[in-house]
Amino acid sequence: MHAFTLFMTTSIALLATPADAQSETSANQAQLCLLCHRPDHPQYKEVPLLEAQPAAYLYRQLQAYRDGTRHDPTYVMRTNVATLADEVMRELSVYLSDRELPTVAHR
Repeated sequence: MHAFTLFMTTSIALLATPADAQSETSANQAQLCLLCHRPDHPQYKEVPLLEAQPAAYLYRQLQAYRDGTRHDPTYVMRTNVATLADEVMRELSVYLSDRELPTVAHR
């Protein structure tokens, strides 16, 4: 449990920069997302890939997690996006939508 707490604390610190003092680039912030949203994740079938998804769709999903209108049984997503400003969510969404979908190896 200690490792999970450390992971979540680090995760929140990486994403929760104030909107008026964004020191992290979208690319750096997206790296936290891509820790779980990747083809080789152990729970891949339950964790969707984000690259090449429409930016508007990604933005709406981030808003829904943050606002609690999208169900999140683990609270990982809601916790990670809890303090994200709308502008940061828009920038992340555009960055991820502009990336190519990674090649997925068949298991």
